[in-house]
Amino acid sequence: MFSCLRLACLLCLTLLLALLPAPPAMAQQPQTAARPGTPPEILVLVSGAYGYPSVEQYVSGLVQALRGQGVPLLNIHVEYLDLIRHSDPAYRQQMAQLMLQKYAGRRIQSLLALQQPALGMVLNEAKALAPGATVLAAFAQVPPELENDARNFIFQMPRYDFAGTLQRALELYPATKQVVIAAGDSEMEAARQKDIEHQLAPWRGRLTLRYTGQTPFAVLLNEVGHLGPDTVVITTGYLHDVSGRLFVAADTIGQIAALASAPVFTLIDASVRGRVLGGMMPRLDDSAAALAKAALGSPPQEHLSTAPLEILPVFNWPELARRKLDTGVLPAQTVYLFRPPTLWQQHRGFVLGISALIVLLILALAALLSQLYQRQRAETALQRREAYYRRQIEQAPEAILVLDFDQRRILDANPAAQRLFVATRAELLSSWLPRWYDEVQPDGRPATDTMWEHLERALAGEHEVFERSVRTSTGEVVPCEVRVVSLDEPGRRVVRTSFIRLQERPATAAQRRA
Repeated sequence: MFSCLRLACLLCLTLLLALLPAPPAMAQQPQTAARPGTPPEILVLVSGAYGYPSVEQYVSGLVQALRGQGVPLLNIHVEYLDLIRHSDPAYRQQMAQLMLQKYAGRRIQSLLALQQPALGMVLNEAKALAPGATVLAAFAQVPPELENDARNFIFQMPRYDFAGTLQRALELYPATKQVVIAAGDSEMEAARQKDIEHQLAPWRGRLTLRYTGQTPFAVLLNEVGHLGPDTVVITTGYLHDVSGRLFVAADTIGQIAALASAPVFTLIDASVRGRVLGGMMPRLDDSAAALAKAALGSPPQEHLSTAPLEILPVFNWPELARRKLDTGVLPAQTVYLFRPPTLWQQHRGFVLGISALIVLLILALAALLSQLYQRQRAETALQRREAYYRRQIEQAPEAILVLDFDQRRILDANPAAQRLFVATRAELLSSWLPRWYDEVQPDGRPATDTMWEHLERALAGEHEVFERSVRTSTGEVVPCEVRVVSLDEPGRRVVRTSFIRLQERPATAAQRRA
């Protein structure tokens, strides 16, 4: 009984809520102003459903670029509208109302619309969505409705470079007479065909241009296998065909290329693989990063402005090699995908490391050889100086002894010293100086007492000259003038001592004659 009563109450409450007037649309509520210093909120509206490879690559690059510039993940909203598979007005209206309710009152700084259907909904059914935001559009054309919208718009231009792709195809296949532009009949593809016709207008009349919008995809797959050698195919894939079938563009591009007897070109970065040659296109990651930068930049001052986008020739290296095509005709900035790395690229780090090591070894060897050369020069110069001084000493008329006061020994003696002391060189070198001094000296002091005084003055830089009486090995006493000069050997007390015979004093000579 209580269960029946509860059910009845719920039914009455539901009926009462249904009869109440509907509240005003949430999208009409004013957008909350962003507080200074708060992170911006970014809304990304994707035309298709989740899972399309090229779109996913673009969205992933967009989110990564936004996060890299400081936008928190919770402030990035990505909505997949699925407008390509569901293009009827009722669905579009329901999706627009959902977006209006979901983001009412949110501080949306930038609204990014990817492809034409999403932009169309922003300009029509969801016109009240994020009224204070800047609208950025990628892979979409400027529609007429833009004039009646108060928001500022930034379009990422150009969208698809069909003219540049055809030019690259003609460079690789100059004998081309027919071009098949393979695409479906969805709203987005129909809008794109108008742009294609405008871009390819210079070739109208010179080439046969065939558009497959009214050709079912199954029929196209059969036809591309029988194309002549003077035909090329340019495709962005099928999304929808006249038979009502829905497709994933990237899948259809691969199927067309696998079956086509003619070369297949595309403008979709993610589809350059397998039998697809390539074409003119923006790199999706770079394109997404550029749009993210524009979304976070200063609000545009004009109602309509453009964000420049670099278009590059991107080609599939294995397919170029398989078809034996001359890559020299392609622009110098061409990007080649899947190109096998050269030996230099494979081992660049190793080669650079080994090269640096070899250079260091060569430098070290050069430094060592230079050091050896300098050392040899110094030794040779020293030997020459020693030989020169030895000749000077040996040829000197005065007796010369080289004395080491630290070791208390005679280091060298010239022939004149041997004659003066009547001793061999070996006898002199094995003795010490006091051995050759007479006990009685002219100054009346023992030679051992004054010897150190003369040494100190000589080491101080003075030129010591004094008289001494020397005793030869035969006992003869010979008066001599002695000169002591320091040889300036660091850490050693070494002097050169010269002995010059003195003539006998006149009085003494007279006494002797008497």
